[in-house]
Amino acid sequence: RRKNTRVVHPCRGFAQPLTVTGEIDREQLRLLSRGRDTQTRIMPRNELERQISLVWQEVLGIGQIDIHSNFFELGGSSIKAIILVNKLEKQLGRNFHFTLMIEAPTIAQFSSYIQNNYPELNSRVQGSNVGTTNSKTTVLSEKTNVTQIAKTLITVATDIEEGEI
Repeated sequence: RRKNTRVVHPCRGFAQPLTVTGEIDREQLRLLSRGRDTQTRIMPRNELERQISLVWQEVLGIGQIDIHSNFFELGGSSIKAIILVNKLEKQLGRNFHFTLMIEAPTIAQFSSYIQNNYPELNSRVQGSNVGTTNSKTTVLSEKTNVTQIAKTLITVATDIEEGEI
């Protein structure tokens, strides 16, 4: 039996973009294939975007990510979105619904959502001390988020059992 293998021949005059670790940078290759200039990549502009970007890099397995790149166009899936949101929840100490990735699929949009909806979290991540919310409100909000996550996980498990995912 012969293995079906692909041999890649480098093109003269074309240097493949590499990550910091020396691996081929798949995101830059995608940008090149779409005609976008890889030199115009916008890196994280603040600590919140930097933390979000690091988790994206881990989950997607790629190097530096433009803050305007779409999670799903970079190889993200619904399962990876759940994993990503779970990691961000642990890192940032706040519950998010995984559908936020559909509503805000770029680092810039996700960061903007946090800045607009969780100013205390944004302030904590950015390193400034702004008054925190009432603890009763926070506990109620967290219980609501846990309930939403539980319902979502049940739906995903059902979809997996029925072969829809």
